Amino acid sequence: MDKNLDSFCSILSRETGLFFPPSRYPYILNKLNPLLEKYNISNPSELIIKSKQDIKLRIDIVNELTTNETWFFRHPEHFEILKKNIFPNLLKNKKDKTINIWSAGCSIGAELYSVLIAFKESVKDDSKYIINLLGSDISYNSIQKARLGIYNSYELKETNPLILEKYFDKQNNGCYKIKDDLKKNTTFEYLNLLETWPPRNYDIIFCRNTMIFFNEETKCKLIKRFFKALELDGYFFTSANEQIDFTNENYGVKKIFLNNEYVYQKSKPIATSCELYFKNPTEVLRATNLLRKFSYSFTFGSTIKNSSWNNLRCIIVSSSDCDKIINFLASNSIRPLKRI
Repeated sequence: MDKNLDSFCSILSRETGLFFPPSRYPYILNKLNPLLEKYNISNPSELIIKSKQDIKLRIDIVNELTTNETWFFRHPEHFEILKKNIFPNLLKNKKDKTINIWSAGCSIGAELYSVLIAFKESVKDDSKYIINLLGSDISYNSIQKARLGIYNSYELKETNPLILEKYFDKQNNGCYKIKDDLKKNTTFEYLNLLETWPPRNYDIIFCRNTMIFFNEETKCKLIKRFFKALELDGYFFTSANEQIDFTNENYGVKKIFLNNEYVYQKSKPIATSCELYFKNPTEVLRATNLLRKFSYSFTFGSTIKNSSWNNLRCIIVSSSDCDKIINFLASNSIRPLKRI
């Protein structure tokens, strides 16, 4: 059976990006057994072979293996950052008054509608602006539910009652439906992130709790594609356990620390950078905490050997900020070595 599962997972990963290591084989079997019985198929590898000729089976496989448990305002800190920091900053610098937002891996649409509600709650007169929101997912079932816009009490468990009353219509079965005037701003589409995307540019991209299904190589490729789809100074949100690690600033990415959370912003690629070296981990920790607190952009560099201080630990900053950062750190009794 493991051989069949290996084959199944290999094909699934290649075609959809979904990655399941052997440690998760029991989970896969548990999910696939009902489909094996339903379609009278003996093993997983045969299941995926048959799915090439059966679109309904292919849809069923993806629907079974993708986790769609979500709710409105999941990880509420991100929505506070939108309201207090990002929306005001975007609107201040927007000439055409249009904001484009993409929720990649939107599941049942709760995330996208939460972003829209956060926008309306943060802007006094939202009629002055055009906001276009796209939600995409690999699960057809999720997209259908997102388009319908009807949610139960669990999916609304973190939603303020005043928000419910303002933006939802209560249904006879105890569920709530997103008001039609909100739905007109949203579009939902089926999309496999590994396939070609239509040309598009966004001010904000959300991709949270989606890349956990992908291996590291796929994640790196996706992140680069996401940043190509971002407008200059646009923002990228991912979940806390999916932080992006850039080894240098030539990617044109700023890692911003807001409301105790990391958010990423697309910036112009930096042609030159400055390496700052510290003699011990304590100084690095103190320095990086200060830089985060005062919103300086930096990345971590490689540790090098040094005869007098043993190992020198490095952070990388832009050349334009280098002298300013060195003076700032010196005012806090931290004196790194500098190397361009």
